Amino acid sequence: MTVLLLGVNHLTADIDLRDRLSLTEQEVRELLLSLAPAAPEIVALSTCNRTEIYAVAQENVTPALLRTLSAHTGVPEVEIAAHSYTRSGEDASHHLLAVASGLDSVVLGEGQILGQVRGAWEVARATGTVGPALNTLFRYALQAGKEIRSQTVVARGATSVAHAAVELARREFGTLAGRTVLVLGAGATGRVAALNLRSAGAGKIAITNRTAARADALAAELNGEAVAFDALADALRDTDMLIACSSSTEPLVTQPMLQDALSGRGGRPLLVIDIALPRNVEPAARGVSGVLLYDMDNIQDLCERNKHARSAAARRAKGNIDAWAARYAQWQREREAVPLIQHLRARAEQVRQEELADALRHLPDLTEQEHAAVEALSRSMLNRLMHQPLVWLKGRSTPEQRELLGTIWDHDGPGPDAATS
Repeated sequence: MTVLLLGVNHLTADIDLRDRLSLTEQEVRELLLSLAPAAPEIVALSTCNRTEIYAVAQENVTPALLRTLSAHTGVPEVEIAAHSYTRSGEDASHHLLAVASGLDSVVLGEGQILGQVRGAWEVARATGTVGPALNTLFRYALQAGKEIRSQTVVARGATSVAHAAVELARREFGTLAGRTVLVLGAGATGRVAALNLRSAGAGKIAITNRTAARADALAAELNGEAVAFDALADALRDTDMLIACSSSTEPLVTQPMLQDALSGRGGRPLLVIDIALPRNVEPAARGVSGVLLYDMDNIQDLCERNKHARSAAARRAKGNIDAWAARYAQWQREREAVPLIQHLRARAEQVRQEELADALRHLPDLTEQEHAAVEALSRSMLNRLMHQPLVWLKGRSTPEQRELLGTIWDHDGPGPDAATS
């Protein structure tokens, strides 16, 4: 069994393609169920900056992953293939470990990805599309992410994309003191953005959300103001800046809405930072006079310029990643060797019992105590003879070596799936 990966991320695709490949939790469940016949283990990770499918299979099922992703998103296979990457074996597991650690994020070391990896794993577990291989890999990935954040400074000053959005706003305004900010979305990203705005000294912070109760709760936490969602268009006339981070699958801020808002602002420009995917703001809004629209691609450009300060820490963190990848590879080798080890033990025990029985027939006058001593001697000799070969088989053997040894010992039993996790 091999770990396989098909993915698209911020390094291979622009925001438009990432938007079209973005999946809701329900869409992820449907994708997993569609892929289940192709591979016994599947996990799909979909965030604002990546859509990745991890699979475990006996053969290369990447074409099936590509075909099914295309069918579920409506994006042509040829377009996905032109902007995607594939990994297999240790390269695939190493990639997930780096993703969970924030080393493959737009904001180097950002923390939200760890929760997103956990969420993807939990959805797959609830859907019934994971088994021992991906359960272990994702557990290691979460442990690696926590370890790297606690033992290195790779995440220092790089809390999230929302933090980067606030830094972008500060660059545009010089200072946020006295500025009125409207946050669209009261989920985890909206909360992080609002907290960073408050820390940056923003004047008035208003929260709007499709679920009013969540907007009320976040506004109360920040000592801000909750704005009714149906009053969004009016609120745009008064605010200096909009940070859009709702989980809506459709644009919530349209070009006509912004045109109407700008007409009542007396010439004041409006800064709009859309960090949602799918996008909350229509791309056509970029053409509205007086609107300064930034999206995830702009955030990525900013982060590229700022990440060099943490590059040394990221290089040190790679050592942690390599160690966890080696640990997972060792786990896989041990698991794949179990059926052959069981077979060899059974054959050796069969030979021991046959030879012992033959020897005892020639020693009919042994006492019960002497009989037990001979029995114990045969077991001890077998265990000592088998110990080193089985240790090697479990920890250092290659698939080719295991296949050869199985042929020599006439092993035609079950494959790695017969092993317990």
